[in-house]
Amino acid sequence: MTVKDRFGLTDTATKTIEIKPAVPTAFFRWTGTPKENRKVIFDSSESYGSDRYPLDFSRNQWEFIPPTGVPANAIKIVTSPDLKTRQVLFKEPGDYRVRLAVKNTKGTISEWYEQVVTVYPDQPPVADFYTIKTITRDPANANKAAIALMDRSYSPDGDVISQRVWKYRYDSNNDGRFSDETWVTLENANNPTPVLYTNQVGKYEFRLSVEESFGEETILEFISSADMRTGDTSAKPLADRTVEVINLGPVVNFDVIKKKKADILFVTGKLDSRDAKYSSFQGNLAAFRNILSANSIDANIIQADATGSMEVTSREDSSYLYYYIGGTVEPKYVVRVNKSGSNTGGMIIYRREVSTGNLVGIIPSRTTVSRSTGSGPICLWMT
Repeated sequence: MTVKDRFGLTDTATKTIEIKPAVPTAFFRWTGTPKENRKVIFDSSESYGSDRYPLDFSRNQWEFIPPTGVPANAIKIVTSPDLKTRQVLFKEPGDYRVRLAVKNTKGTISEWYEQVVTVYPDQPPVADFYTIKTITRDPANANKAAIALMDRSYSPDGDVISQRVWKYRYDSNNDGRFSDETWVTLENANNPTPVLYTNQVGKYEFRLSVEESFGEETILEFISSADMRTGDTSAKPLADRTVEVINLGPVVNFDVIKKKKADILFVTGKLDSRDAKYSSFQGNLAAFRNILSANSIDANIIQADATGSMEVTSREDSSYLYYYIGGTVEPKYVVRVNKSGSNTGGMIIYRREVSTGNLVGIIPSRTTVSRSTGSGPICLWMT
């Protein structure tokens, strides 16, 4: 630019201006679960160009680069003409490079924008279950034993246990081995608490197989049965998956006096023999027994010591009520009550032996129990 004043003097200034092309800027975000066989969506809608030359998303260029050692076909992309977004599934874990370049309507291409997406492995479920190791046959239920199984399986990465298959085999020749026996399916309907009813005494081995479904979104067209994660209890110690059905010993009773019968279990915990409450309890126990006798109540009183928390948990099936005292994993006592109210098999109380860890019956079936009439009281005192 040149300027001139009124005296005719002039001056010139020069400035260089560089006109650059309208280069767009690429950018994307992704959503979903970065885990094997899960859907991840990449969205480029936040990329931008200029007002004069806006972006043409149909000309997007995407690159998905697998980690070293992972084949390119481990990356599955849903075919779609909409290149603004990409739906992707990764078949193997690892660090994947994802790159994007965009073009505007003038045809100018952006620089590459890149992110690294870490895809984590899909962990298999852990199969496990709990059951009582020794069960007696119940005369009130066609002399059958009820073997209750409780599922404790879980998915370490938050997926859903969608299938449970329970099987058992019976040591028919009582030789202590199960390898020569045939597996029988007990349940395959995803039941977490099945019950086996049997009148055969002896030992039974149980096995639980589980399969999980995806806890997050996936793309079904890229999923096969080989992608489903499974687990079973084959590595569980044999002793922990074996149940023995035994007989109750015979009971002879010559009592011809008709009396009401009651089984009473006193469970005391965290009490020292020098404690005043404990001494008072011992002193009143004999008087309590005399009161019951005076009212024609034949009481079978069991006093048991326990330590720690004595949580009481209950469950039921079609034939029995179960009370677990001291937790459900390794309860100190298990009370089984027959819903039918028969005079035989009404209630059985099992106690866990310290020396063996097994549950052993301490109160045989002698109480009439009826949910409708309330006859034959069951008393559980916990102090």
